[in-house]
Amino acid sequence: MDQRVGSTFFLPGHGLQAEFPYFIGYMDIQERARLIEQLLTPFLAAEGLIPWGIELSSAGHRELLRIFIDLSPEARAARGHADREAGVTVDHCAAVSRHAGYLLDVEDVMPGPYVLEVSSPGIERRFFAPGQLAGYIGREIEVTLVLPRAGRRRFRGILTGAAGEAFTMTADPGPKQTAVDFAWDDVKKARLVNRFPDAAGDPGQEHFHGPSEVTP
Repeated sequence: MDQRVGSTFFLPGHGLQAEFPYFIGYMDIQERARLIEQLLTPFLAAEGLIPWGIELSSAGHRELLRIFIDLSPEARAARGHADREAGVTVDHCAAVSRHAGYLLDVEDVMPGPYVLEVSSPGIERRFFAPGQLAGYIGREIEVTLVLPRAGRRRFRGILTGAAGEAFTMTADPGPKQTAVDFAWDDVKKARLVNRFPDAAGDPGQEHFHGPSEVTP
């Protein structure tokens, strides 16, 4: 039986909605996330895109499937100097949303009703794999651990190194800063922290705020 639910693709300030069917099947969340990424990768490559991450969560009586996409390094390098900061567009998201809906239908990936969202990773992107960190050395990140370390689970600071399944950061930059290292398996969530510079280009002092979910 063909039952349908909403599917959304959007960037900051943009939103569109379409509908795709679901079909019954069963895999655990990690298996489905890996399969979805594998299914999408050839299409994304043809569009000059890469899969940044797949997120599956509950949305009431339905599942929420978020697909994060980014420009491939080759596509970004091919752009001129003026366009080097340009990224994923609404048209990219729309095309991926249509194709993902088709693939999820044909491959019977989702076990029940779901909402599909396709977006860019955003300026405070979540890191889904340790290999994604290397390109952000010198940037500010926030890390939430699975289990507390020295009485705390959340660390914020400057990413100083990333290799294999581990990375290092200078936590709490300032007089009380501390060098810490993490194994990726100990991390529940890691994301980039964006601070806008002032008119002189100075990002200013550290501004701590609450946890920020990755929303496009």
